Amino acid sequence: MSNEDNDHALEYALAMIAIYGPSCPLAVVPKGNTDIYFPAVEPVRVQARTLAESLAAYTRELGVQFRPYDGSSAWAPLDRGQPAKYFWYETASGGSSVVDIHIRRGEQSLCPKQDLSFPLQPGDDIVIGPLLC
Repeated sequence: MSNEDNDHALEYALAMIAIYGPSCPLAVVPKGNTDIYFPAVEPVRVQARTLAESLAAYTRELGVQFRPYDGSSAWAPLDRGQPAKYFWYETASGGSSVVDIHIRRGEQSLCPKQDLSFPLQPGDDIVIGPLLC
């Protein structure tokens, strides 16, 4: 394997990932900017190979916890036979909500459900937010 192949393999092994979630700090918007209609957040940037590694880094950085969601709430039931998806998102202050996690990869939006071994690639964005699917 050439040095270039090794460099490329290492790049994929520890991909730089941006994570956008409810605990991210708000971005400073330049005064007079009228192009932003929703609050912008600064992502947490981590190096991770998998969804599990990225969520662990987000947890360390922002003091939150993730637990797999089991469909126990009446307002967000999981259909029988449906793969498990969603997570409980718990803040350090004791608040909790159910969130959906998606991976933005180029033009695609990928739903890993609760597959923490989901492989990440350089440039992937993880979006932690409302239930989408």
